[in-house]
Amino acid sequence: MNGLKLSNVEKGISMKATLTRFLGTLAIGWGLTAAVWAQQPLPGPTPLPPPTQAGPPDQAPPPGITISPGGCTPAPIVSGGCLDSCLPQCGFGGTWVVGGGVYYMAPFYNNNRAFTTSSTTFAATGTATTTGLTNFNNKLQIAPLAFVGYSWDNGVGIRFRWFQFREDNSAGATLDGTTSVSDALGNVMTPGPAAKGTTVTASAHLYLSAYDLEATYTYACGKWLVIGAAGARYAQINQGYSANATDPAGVAIFNGGSNHNFNGFGPTVALEGHRQICDLGFGVYASARASILFGSGHLSNGFSVTALDDPTSVSNAGSQVSVIPVGELEMGGEWTTCWRRFRFFAQVGVVGQIWWGTGNASEPTINSSGSPSNLGFIGGVARAGITF
Repeated sequence: MNGLKLSNVEKGISMKATLTRFLGTLAIGWGLTAAVWAQQPLPGPTPLPPPTQAGPPDQAPPPGITISPGGCTPAPIVSGGCLDSCLPQCGFGGTWVVGGGVYYMAPFYNNNRAFTTSSTTFAATGTATTTGLTNFNNKLQIAPLAFVGYSWDNGVGIRFRWFQFREDNSAGATLDGTTSVSDALGNVMTPGPAAKGTTVTASAHLYLSAYDLEATYTYACGKWLVIGAAGARYAQINQGYSANATDPAGVAIFNGGSNHNFNGFGPTVALEGHRQICDLGFGVYASARASILFGSGHLSNGFSVTALDDPTSVSNAGSQVSVIPVGELEMGGEWTTCWRRFRFFAQVGVVGQIWWGTGNASEPTINSSGSPSNLGFIGGVARAGITF
């Protein structure tokens, strides 16, 4: 019994010694490991990845294109010919524009008579008088135009415009021996029926020129371009009329005529819009203008009659202050193309103008209380220019 117990005690002491050595070894290893960790730097936060760029990097604009302060950029060049890249989407950089062209239009009046005839016929049933009115036949005429302007980076600019119209017209008749004639002013050219073979002629001329000097503001965005303008217009109008009658022997029996002119100055405003159509460089445009001219008109008229040994001569002249409103409309198509920083354009359209109260060549007064004729123009226009 004592030998067995002693053996069990020895076994217990041996197990405790083994456990003590294991725990001591584990404690020493943990201490060494902690000492090593203490000498290592603590890891920092994980760096964030660099931000990705949402779009393509910024690029410098092509030469000749100005970026507006609002941040608008030039429209991209589209394969196929969309020419929006010629202009920034918003704003319009410092740019010159130079060009010219022609109007092809005809004048129109409320009335524009050359002379009046009166024929008397006799029959068993009585006498019949027939009155005839001969008017001038106004035709299409070519009228030159020109323009030059400059626009700064902010869209504000200045522009000069000019156009001129001139027309000479005539009408005539050979009398049959039963006809008497009066000119457009109401003066009797032949007192009674003129001899057969008497010739009557009348002529009229019109000269008009207009000069516009105006400030402009240009706004371009995408395919749209709008130009507003305000300034001053100076205009000259001169109209003249003459009538003559010659007997069959070639002797003058009547000479008469009238002439009046107007020089006026006043404000003018205009608005024009352009809409480009991609792919082919074509577009449409329209413009409107209104002006009021204040000025003075000078007039003169008179006639002389030498028929039937009864010479008569009458003449008078005068001047007066006049106010003439003017309205203009134009619309059509245009074509543009770009080469480097240059933009070429051409336009073809229809145009209409009205000059109120200007009278006509045969009216002796300008803008009188007798409701003088209005002068109108209708026709087409073709112009071309370059911006750079």
